[in-house]
Amino acid sequence: MGFEAETKQHDIFPIGINVNIGYKFTSRLYAYGRYQGIVGLYDDSNFNTYTKTQNIGGGIGYIFHKEKHNAKTDLWSIRAQMTGSIGNPDWRNTTYDIGIFWQSKYGCSRLSPILGLGFRHTNSHTQGIKNHNGIYASIGWGI
Repeated sequence: MGFEAETKQHDIFPIGINVNIGYKFTSRLYAYGRYQGIVGLYDDSNFNTYTKTQNIGGGIGYIFHKEKHNAKTDLWSIRAQMTGSIGNPDWRNTTYDIGIFWQSKYGCSRLSPILGLGFRHTNSHTQGIKNHNGIYASIGWGI
């Protein structure tokens, strides 16, 4: 579970929450389903307003580096994912992104922090809202 924010483009600043539920195929390769709740904050003729969307999709990840320090383990992974809007959102879109993520596991603790940085392309299907490309940052907690 995490929080994400993207760079602003075309006067839209996307922020949101996400939840991933996945399965590890090997000690390094995993896949997951994803839910995103996105709010696109933007300026329209001097009025601050927003659009909302809910997306579902999935992704695949690969842990390319594991580093152990006594009871702590740092995991570095690369992820690629795709989501699409569901229901009747304000902003119909399909997102594609790739990112690098760091997760730190400590001892027998179940929760661990996750930080990520990546690039996202949002293909807009809503008239009046342009496609969006941006760098995103993510912070969250994982098991």
